[in-house]
Amino acid sequence: MRRILLCIALIAAGITNLTAGEIRKSEASVHQIEITPLFFGPPTHEYPFKEEMTVDKLRTMFDNMKLDGINTVLLMGGWGEKVYFPSKILKDSSKIDWYEIAFKMAQERRMQVGNSGIYYTYLNQFLGKTWDPKKDLLMNKKVYRELYARYGHHPNFWGWYIPHESGDRTHRGNIMLILKNLPRFLKKLTPNKKVAYSPWFPSRITLGENEALSPAQTAVEWDAMLDEIDGIDAYVLQDTMAFFLSSRRRL
Repeated sequence: MRRILLCIALIAAGITNLTAGEIRKSEASVHQIEITPLFFGPPTHEYPFKEEMTVDKLRTMFDNMKLDGINTVLLMGGWGEKVYFPSKILKDSSKIDWYEIAFKMAQERRMQVGNSGIYYTYLNQFLGKTWDPKKDLLMNKKVYRELYARYGHHPNFWGWYIPHESGDRTHRGNIMLILKNLPRFLKKLTPNKKVAYSPWFPSRITLGENEALSPAQTAVEWDAMLDEIDGIDAYVLQDTMAFFLSSRRRL
């Protein structure tokens, strides 16, 4: 039996049509945690992010997250060579160590912190190009090792986030190369730390009428995917993902 951590900061819209009793009756063993991503810059090319991060802004963000009941923060990586810590691997890295600052601010507020990998070539598919799963896999292994060497000593280090979000096995290229390998790699690197991932619903809005899956079809698809994935502890479910709770088998 798999135990799922449902990260409620990002799934509220997906469970509003379920009562507490219906969730308890679900075949899934569910434990909810309060978690949110933290971006130091634009997560992808399509999101405007005009203002530079400052220490004062970051402090205010942590204060607000604490007031809102958030207890775990995911530090989101950049895309391509861009990251927000002084990497020795990636070419476009920040001179300011925003991750170290964030770890310390979180610890002062008794909050935990997770580190994310990066969209290395994964973003290419949204720019009319092709991404290379093998390159992303190899580069992310290097980045995760570097992140662990830099920040793994912090007592509030929670674990990891795999940023290669997908709704099925079809519409993001060979996404299963990532999902079959990175979770196991991270569990070997840090056996006692959590690994998180964020599925999305392949809806008509996202994929169009001809390619979209119904909630029932998506549940079947994820049943099959979960049979091949080992090492993910927390599924940060995006909006309209309540079908995940109605999987045909125990998770």
